[in-house]
Amino acid sequence: MASVKKRGDTYRIRYRLPGEKNPRSYTVPRGTTKRASEKLAGEIQLAIDQDGSWAPASAPPLNLEELANSYIEERSRGTTEKAAARPKTLSLYRAVLVSGLMESCRGNGPAAPGLHTLSKDAVRRFLEGKREAGCEQSTLSSYARAISPFWRWAHERHPEHVAKPDMPGVHVPPTKQVLAPTWVEIDRMVEQITDRASTVRRAVTIARYSGLRIKQAAAPTWADFDPDWEGLGPALHVTEAKSEHETAMDRWVPLAPGLTRCLLEWRGAAEDSEPIIGGILPRDPHETVGGAWRRAGVPEDRWRRRPDHALRKRFISHLVEAGASDAAIDYLVGHAPKGTRARHYVDPRALWPMLRAAVGTVPAIGESGTASTTGGSGVAELLARGAAVEALTATDHELGRLFVDPRLQALLKLRAEALAQLGRSEEAKALLQLCALGPQQ
Repeated sequence: MASVKKRGDTYRIRYRLPGEKNPRSYTVPRGTTKRASEKLAGEIQLAIDQDGSWAPASAPPLNLEELANSYIEERSRGTTEKAAARPKTLSLYRAVLVSGLMESCRGNGPAAPGLHTLSKDAVRRFLEGKREAGCEQSTLSSYARAISPFWRWAHERHPEHVAKPDMPGVHVPPTKQVLAPTWVEIDRMVEQITDRASTVRRAVTIARYSGLRIKQAAAPTWADFDPDWEGLGPALHVTEAKSEHETAMDRWVPLAPGLTRCLLEWRGAAEDSEPIIGGILPRDPHETVGGAWRRAGVPEDRWRRRPDHALRKRFISHLVEAGASDAAIDYLVGHAPKGTRARHYVDPRALWPMLRAAVGTVPAIGESGTASTTGGSGVAELLARGAAVEALTATDHELGRLFVDPRLQALLKLRAEALAQLGRSEEAKALLQLCALGPQQ
């Protein structure tokens, strides 16, 4: 049955066509009374009962705001050419097209702007206003990317009323290179997160070891932790995704030994349905993480813009330093696979030895000083100070880094085969045993 609901100062009619799972909606022109809207709803339902369908008249919308709402409604449903937009995208459309752009097109007039008011000057006024309000270039670019397809869509449907798209240029300066924090600096930051923010501390710990975003690290429940997934070792199910590509991956990721120990300590008697972090994150965990960075004395340029993302940057930088392949790094951090083969034909379990070896090189909290990542002490320096135990640990880490590279393993196996052909079977056997131990370091 068609129904009427008020939204702001307009009425919206919801109706469902036969055979469709989701209802449609139609926003009546501004100024229409509730009684007239209810009468129209009755006519819509009657047309559906008699003819099986109903469509609004082809007359152009009365104003630009009504047109923007129609565009957002279509994007929420999706079409045969385009999938339905994600909720975050729809929120951006409402903020930019309905709230922000309308003010620039309206000017000083109190009435809703007409279709002819959508122009290059109006878009420029909107973007300049946002720039003056302190928006960064990346944010302005996202606003422009929201306006441009809407303008094309509006012109295609009402070319006689909406001007041809002519977007103003948006200059995006090159991204400034920012150094990643070291493992030692990250561990100092983790220590500064108080017990009152225990959920943030656990989420940061998971993000440190896995390279997940902070909200991804906070999403899994204990049912998403498997100590021996598919017989391949401990793994975590990533349930939160940023993009459609990452959602489609529906991936499990191997766990670093340090993170596995943390999860086993935290588990206790928790139910499978309980979140791993023990609760929910505060509304803005970035403030908590930013405060911890500040108290740890880490230079602000390494974390100020994105306090939680600095962990992800160190994780990815570490994997590059360790010689991990691009395919392994993309899978672990949730980037879209590159190439048809990677997207459609590679079973994630085939990558598992490489993935496990890569995360196995991530140093445990408190042991970062012996890691050979940027800012760590070299083996020679440790021996010079007489720290023999730490030097042994550092050499273990170095070997773990080398064995991540499958090219080294292949070369060692070929060398073992050559030794066997020369009758040096004991040396060949020892070398093959070393190769077998490498990925489990």
